[in-house]
Amino acid sequence: MEGKTATLREEIAALRQEVKGETAALRGEVTALRQEVEGETATLRGEITALRQEVKAEINTAFNRLMLVFTGLGGVLALLTLLR
Repeated sequence: MEGKTATLREEIAALRQEVKGETAALRGEVTALRQEVEGETATLRGEITALRQEVKAEINTAFNRLMLVFTGLGGVLALLTLLR
């Protein structure tokens, strides 16, 4: 009976060590994945910032073109008024 108990204790101790090893490995993997996600997040934030600046530039360009069209339209209307 004592032999079986000693064997069971040894097996339990071995299993505990194995679980500790697996836990440490999982923590390492989680840490690595967390760092990878943080890196990807930083990259995406940079890309979003760049896209935001690009959109602002496009809106500014479109607004400037619209102002030119309105200025031209105002000039045409002024000429029509004078020629009338």
